[in-house]
Amino acid sequence: MSKPYRKKQLEEDTDATSQPSREYNTGDYGRSEVAAVLRRIDYEHGRKAVDEAFFYLETSFATWPSWSAPAKLGLWMYETGSLPGSHMKDILTESRTQVTRMDKPSEDWTNEDWKSFLEHMLEYIEKRKKSVLVKPPRIQDFRE
Repeated sequence: MSKPYRKKQLEEDTDATSQPSREYNTGDYGRSEVAAVLRRIDYEHGRKAVDEAFFYLETSFATWPSWSAPAKLGLWMYETGSLPGSHMKDILTESRTQVTRMDKPSEDWTNEDWKSFLEHMLEYIEKRKKSVLVKPPRIQDFRE
């Protein structure tokens, strides 16, 4: 004998709610969320903003610290290359230069290599940051 419709429907609903949500079971290990964080970093105003974003990645995304160095580097290169502006192109160029200076293929990078690369890039970003005084005051502005 078949189950009454109401009981059958309740069992199906219970089965559906016990399944893990698709958005948390995508298999990309948070790649899209990490990429979104990298896209939103304010690279033009120095090291502090980038440091804060990477601290956020380390503390908020459980999978980020377990990523391999080549995966982190690949995502860094992809996201910095996809952002517009001459400032971002300079950062991408410096990233490529730094990768070639490491004297090993990026597939063989360790976490220490990633950390030294990131530290170099943070120093570069700090050197290339935009001035706080984009339009500095002039003496003429204070004359009556």
